[in-house]
Amino acid sequence: MNRAMPTATITRREAALALLASPLLAAFSRPSDNTSRSRVLAFVESMRDPKVHPAAYHYARSSPKPILYASCYAVLTRDLFGDLAHLTKAQRASWIEYLQSFQGSDGLFRDPLLKSKLADEADWWGWRHLTNHVYWSFAALGGRPRIQPAWLEPVMTRSGLTRWLDSLDWGDNVAFSSNTIMNWGVGLLYAADVHHIPHAGEMATLLLDELDARVSPETGLWGPERSVAYSPEIWRSLRVQTAYHLWLLYSYRKRKPPNIGRAMPVVLATENPRGGFGWGVHNPKHPFNGSACEDIDSIDPLARFAGSTPELSGRITAELRKARPWVQSNFDSQGGAVFCKNEPFAYGHPLMTTGPGEPTLFATWFRMLSIALLDAGLGQSNWRFVSAPGCQYSPTLSAA
Repeated sequence: MNRAMPTATITRREAALALLASPLLAAFSRPSDNTSRSRVLAFVESMRDPKVHPAAYHYARSSPKPILYASCYAVLTRDLFGDLAHLTKAQRASWIEYLQSFQGSDGLFRDPLLKSKLADEADWWGWRHLTNHVYWSFAALGGRPRIQPAWLEPVMTRSGLTRWLDSLDWGDNVAFSSNTIMNWGVGLLYAADVHHIPHAGEMATLLLDELDARVSPETGLWGPERSVAYSPEIWRSLRVQTAYHLWLLYSYRKRKPPNIGRAMPVVLATENPRGGFGWGVHNPKHPFNGSACEDIDSIDPLARFAGSTPELSGRITAELRKARPWVQSNFDSQGGAVFCKNEPFAYGHPLMTTGPGEPTLFATWFRMLSIALLDAGLGQSNWRFVSAPGCQYSPTLSAA
């Protein structure tokens, strides 16, 4: 996910001050029970609105109406903890039917409350991104869509797929393009393995072949080596965020990404002095207060592909251990997490807009997923992941 991506330059003085402050921060944000199963699940439950539907959830406490995105975040967070096992057969079926009710004739899932031009066009948010979340939720609940994915037709031929890829921005906006590729790539893989459309699988293979051809042999990343629009620190972060979205597709296919060994040192270089991975992409005023996206975009590949670079295993393990207190520090005492500390956050729509310090179901899910990935990278397997392609796909099933 990428919203506005402002330019920020990290001065040596700022970095030095952050390094001096980091021991105090580490002491302040040692692991607490704010991310315990009971607190996080209690926060998730507090967002549920059974008066609307047993599967209806609000995005945040200030959100006046429940939305489909929030229902998906609730499914995915609960499933990480294995909490969906407590659903009765009837409750599980009811949740599946609730999700199915939002599907349109083209196979995309749309929430009428979020209807907008942006929802039609954006891929860092919008309908295609929401559809991915519904796919993952179905995998967690044991359901599936009722309608075939006609929305994939533009990329269901070799010429259509290559023409579509050529139309994307592979320059300074490559991070936005990577959201688009992830959404459509997940759609192709899901169509192949859930809807059993063989040609979708062939197009997914072609997509990965095309990505292979566009990757940098020097760094294993996509996009130009330098950017005029962004500082070196932010551009490095944006290229890693780009790769994260694309590597998820490789991971599902158990296909080793090209030049992944050269990419891992770049991913490691995104760690900041506070143990997180933000350099100002989403928070230019306080660049080391990294966002949930900046953190997971580096945590996931470090945990998922550590086996591809055994020579870096010691560094990767150390960085993952340092990152955990930082991620946990973004949770409040009631088990909810924020996207960026002390900052308002607008995610696509007024119903997904919050003030400074207000936890959301999106941030809670994404930061809990970061913690689950951290633990998986450190050899702890006490979390549940899903079998569907995308963000919550099991890192233990990835190619070494």
